[in-house]
Amino acid sequence: MSAPSNPTGNLIPEARNAGIATFMNLPSSRELDGVGAAVVGIPYDLGGEAGGRHAPRAIRHVSWMLRSTHGAFRIDLQRASPAVDYGDVAVHPTNREATYAAVEDAIGTIVRADAVPVIFAGEHSLLLPVLRAVSRRHGPVGLIQVDAHSDTQDRYYGDERYTAGSVIRRAVEERVIAPGRTIQVGTRGPVYSEDDHLHVEELGLARLTMDDVDRLGIAGTAAAIAERCGEGPVYLSFDMDAVDPAFAPGTGRREPGGFTSREALALVRALRPLRIVGFDLNEVNPLFETEGTTCVLAANLAFEFLALTALRVSGR
Repeated sequence: MSAPSNPTGNLIPEARNAGIATFMNLPSSRELDGVGAAVVGIPYDLGGEAGGRHAPRAIRHVSWMLRSTHGAFRIDLQRASPAVDYGDVAVHPTNREATYAAVEDAIGTIVRADAVPVIFAGEHSLLLPVLRAVSRRHGPVGLIQVDAHSDTQDRYYGDERYTAGSVIRRAVEERVIAPGRTIQVGTRGPVYSEDDHLHVEELGLARLTMDDVDRLGIAGTAAAIAERCGEGPVYLSFDMDAVDPAFAPGTGRREPGGFTSREALALVRALRPLRIVGFDLNEVNPLFETEGTTCVLAANLAFEFLALTALRVSGR
């Protein structure tokens, strides 16, 4: 029996769900010469609900169904901008400081090679060492934080400063982001106090609540993001709790009233004009999952990230 073929006549050499489970069947490699993007996992969740550490493997597991060409952009991701699956950072499961150092080293290697990191992180606190590495290459970057929560508290659990809920405050303090080019998108739900909204203003950040997104629509939201972030390098951090739990139940901090799957994908796609130099998906928790729904959405969001990189690298 002959091998199946696609409409252009090119042979599909084997089943896409065969072989080692890299993301989208990308080559497993740490060679970065000529590479446009590198997918990397950070399987760590010391400070949040247990389970996020399983996200990189779970997202890779469902990604075999993704095909290489973007239907809307009409671009073959691998031909336009070769990508690799870089594997996982060698985290220390019980040592945050050692894990942060390992993350900085791994992401630093990727960005120094002028490849764009596409990161599957466990908890959102991992954004800080990622931004440390990215800012060494690009300077303080603009930040698009798609998230149900502002993550601007100072301390948790007594005197703990490095948590998912304080990561944005730490990023501002360490000057790894440019507050005037930073915007939070999709915040909603209960907060700790009546003064919580003042944290964002105090740190010099901008915010679009989910009510703002409803008012503006996706196109208007993307336009507001572009106006805030400008033409310089921008990093996109996508917390899965930004999506309504009806569409993404597999996250530890579920907040009703968020983006639909379609809106989340459309928002990322609409960021095409921006110079995005790094992406992460965080707070996916497979232990709270329902039939793989969240991981499938996460894989498709990562596909959109790779597509944006391919478009920029190819000059389209």
